[in-house]
Amino acid sequence: MQTQLGAGLTALGMALNMILADEGNFVKSLVSILSDTGKILTDLFHSFSIQRSFLTPQLNTTAMNIARTSCIDANLFVSDFGERLKAAKEVEKSSRDLKANKASQSRITKPNVDRKIQSN
Repeated sequence: MQTQLGAGLTALGMALNMILADEGNFVKSLVSILSDTGKILTDLFHSFSIQRSFLTPQLNTTAMNIARTSCIDANLFVSDFGERLKAAKEVEKSSRDLKANKASQSRITKPNVDRKIQSN
């Protein structure tokens, strides 16, 4: 959608340049109308650019958290979004591994309470 809107803005700009090369009363009123049209389309393009809410519902929880905490730069999301997502997934994987490792160690070192009760 943004690509189509950008193409429309480009075509509008080209038409305005062609009209501005010509002189005349009709041309001046047409430039005014086309200029207003360009302002509306530019405002719409800006709205799409800053409203990432169209895309974030499609993202998984990790990607959504990164998207919410990142700023808009040349891209809709931060330009290093891929690297941030990869790093976050590595952290999640390490966290799961540590939790699994901790759970298996607690079973091994857990004292046998029943044995102490029976010896008394």
